[in-house]
Amino acid sequence: MARCAAASSPSHVRRAPASRLIGSEAQNTIVGRPRVGLVPASIEFKGAQGNRMRQVLVFVIAVGALLLMSGCSTGTSPSPTSTPVWTATPVSTATPVPPVVFMGDSVTMGAFASTPERMFVWRVHRDLKSRGIDATSDAVWTLEPYDDLVNARRVAASHRKLIILEIGVHWYGFDSAGFREMYGSVLDCLNGSGARLVIGTIPWLNWQPGTEMYVKMSAFSQIIREEGAKRDIEVADLWAATVGREDAISRPDQPCFVRPTCRGDDYHPSDTGHALIAEAYSKALDVALAKPPPPLGGRCDFDEYLRALASGDIAPVADP
Repeated sequence: MARCAAASSPSHVRRAPASRLIGSEAQNTIVGRPRVGLVPASIEFKGAQGNRMRQVLVFVIAVGALLLMSGCSTGTSPSPTSTPVWTATPVSTATPVPPVVFMGDSVTMGAFASTPERMFVWRVHRDLKSRGIDATSDAVWTLEPYDDLVNARRVAASHRKLIILEIGVHWYGFDSAGFREMYGSVLDCLNGSGARLVIGTIPWLNWQPGTEMYVKMSAFSQIIREEGAKRDIEVADLWAATVGREDAISRPDQPCFVRPTCRGDDYHPSDTGHALIAEAYSKALDVALAKPPPPLGGRCDFDEYLRALASGDIAPVADP
């Protein structure tokens, strides 16, 4: 891997074209239920990975339209017997901050479950409620390492009680040393926020053994295990739960919940995949919830990374 040109910039990542644009993040709220953070992004996509990312963005736009047409608004509580729906109410200072937050990527968004209730986020939400825990929750997600850092800062400063983390696959342009350095920085930020933290390894997304993505994501998952163990953070082993499970991958003959024409993509998790991911998080929660929350004192020292990523001095390339 090429090192950064600037001596003060983090290293271990491949350079991207200077014209590359970084996605932006915006949050949305729901009272008493999971909420979702939509991330409009302008990103250059190339090759097979790019085709999948374009499909994800179509999914995101469709979900956004679904949210805006849902008819829910702040102050209107859905009936306890109604089908749960995402809402798109902008966050404001008057909105109470939910105690639970899911931070992740398109898998956290629900790609490509057949119904919202079958997303891993909803499954974990129901599991938390069954434990007698206030499971009021929201979610922030992105397709960009830059926004993962921004989100980590915001989440750490938002006084949560439980953070469930699912990031890493979109960091594929980093080598192992760079990924370890930056992922560890995210953990240091979140783990000192006063919230309990449960982190997930990378779910298997139909990469075949021996391919670059299979090897890299397996290695990244091991790094996540090691960095979690260093900090006494519980790890949900999504890789071990899903690797090689063909039934965990969504297929083109299977619907997804956004609209009638939405189908699986041979890449993102199926309903079974989301169930396996939720089960792995539930096992980790058994341990995490039995511990006291970590002490305050997180470090969110991302300025150097954010400057370098925003300028294009360091950024993952569009395809591995």
